[in-house]
Amino acid sequence: MNFKYVNKHWKLNEWDEVTYHQKYLNITADEYIEYVKSINPSSDISYQGETTRTNEKGEKEEILVFKENNTKYAISKNSSQRIDDFKEDKKEKEEKEEKDFNLKSIQKVDQETADIFIEHYLRDLTKSINANKFEHVQPYIQRDSVLWNDQKQLVKMLYERDIREELVDYSVLDVESVSEEEGEAVYTIQTKEVISITTNGQSQEKEYYRTYTVSYSNKQLHLTKIESL
Repeated sequence: MNFKYVNKHWKLNEWDEVTYHQKYLNITADEYIEYVKSINPSSDISYQGETTRTNEKGEKEEILVFKENNTKYAISKNSSQRIDDFKEDKKEKEEKEEKDFNLKSIQKVDQETADIFIEHYLRDLTKSINANKFEHVQPYIQRDSVLWNDQKQLVKMLYERDIREELVDYSVLDVESVSEEEGEAVYTIQTKEVISITTNGQSQEKEYYRTYTVSYSNKQLHLTKIESL
């Protein structure tokens, strides 16, 4: 809106608008959660992940999936329109299932394997934090280790402090073999991560460089140590 000050009064001079048909909103999960919380501060909403669907026009559309008060729904990233009867595109769903299957039976540890493992770990860690459910991330961690207990406490502490996280971007910088023994091998995975952290309704992106130590045995990877650089 454009106003002019005339005869000691502000008057509307001209106005214009842009709809999401002309310019997509590209709304983020944090922005939508902040919007929901502004309407209903007690809402139990959590981010479940991002996927795609084919809309009524036959176009592929990016959607964000949420769970609110035990109800699962999605919103369009383009328009923020709520979608209650959403279904993931079959191809993308199959690709996700294939990745999950491979994680349970890893034939070798290389850059691609490390990339998939770290992506799943980071996404499920944020899911654990945002819902206070350690079970989402525990399959990636060496059971009953120091790291297991530390991560369990971290999830609980961040949730109780009303801190929510969303994975913005990540990359695996290096994968290195540390040791190999009969039945077990140890690797380090260096990463760069960008995490959106929401506290008291305010979000900011933070960049982290980390080194993960993982144990590989019985065709599975488990985290044993995490160091920040």
